[in-house]
Amino acid sequence: MVLGPIAVVGATSRVGSALIPLLLHSGYDVRPFVSRRGPDPRPLLDLWSLNEVECDRALAGCSIVVLLAAATPTSGSWSAMDYIRLNVMAPLALASWARQAGVKMLHLSGGIVYQHSSGRKLSEGDAIGYSGQGGTYGSSKLLAEIGLRPEVDLGLDLTVIRPSSLYGRRDLGLGLVSRLLSEAMQDGTITINEPTADRINLVHVDDVARAVALLIDNECNGAFNVSSSTQTLLEIATTCADVCGIDGVRVRPSISAARPGRHALDLSTAKIEAAVQWRPQVTLMEGLSQMRDTLLLAPKPSAAI
Repeated sequence: MVLGPIAVVGATSRVGSALIPLLLHSGYDVRPFVSRRGPDPRPLLDLWSLNEVECDRALAGCSIVVLLAAATPTSGSWSAMDYIRLNVMAPLALASWARQAGVKMLHLSGGIVYQHSSGRKLSEGDAIGYSGQGGTYGSSKLLAEIGLRPEVDLGLDLTVIRPSSLYGRRDLGLGLVSRLLSEAMQDGTITINEPTADRINLVHVDDVARAVALLIDNECNGAFNVSSSTQTLLEIATTCADVCGIDGVRVRPSISAARPGRHALDLSTAKIEAAVQWRPQVTLMEGLSQMRDTLLLAPKPSAAI
């Protein structure tokens, strides 16, 4: 039973923006925090220089802290040190404080932390490790999870959420899906490179937010995968064309076209389905239509983590 306020760090992030209304609707006392200085009037928890004094000041009385803020490839241009400070040092500092304060922590990680194995779905019990994917971002997420393990051994009550590839509203136009939609809306056409059989596991931010809310409701701990069905690159591009009302997709030949299609982040969700009866609800068509509408209303949103 949640007895005190829930702190949501990263209130303006894509998942945070979807999670906070769900928690308020369920009757929780929510304390939203932004993670860097800016025009947003909500309280600041500065992840760039996080320490116990700052945590005591901002989070006193909270029973749960949900860390959603992060440096991601789709939220701006970041240096290697930015990734380390925001995605590794900040979670570890927050975890140390939460353990000592007896506060539960939920951490948004990613399926990128798995050592990928082809031909089967990845479950929470599979090994995490460097996979060569995701660049500095992927490495930072992995380092954070490795660094959190000693805190758990010392008594931290931790829940880790590992989504596949996030998409949804508030995308800055840097991700695959938003680039395809922007191209369709601006140019009236979509062009993709072969091979088009590569499979991508997209999950909508609304479904991830709902998973986090259910994990809080049910007081779950441990790691949980969150993903949806997979589509080929061609299927995603074709759906983008459909929601934008344009005809077809042009495929540009490539010397790598002959290689077999790859399957990125094929995650099993059996654990979260059994634990909290979570299943994805937002279809690809629905999610892309929402993104199209967002891009029409605000084609150049400001970066937020």
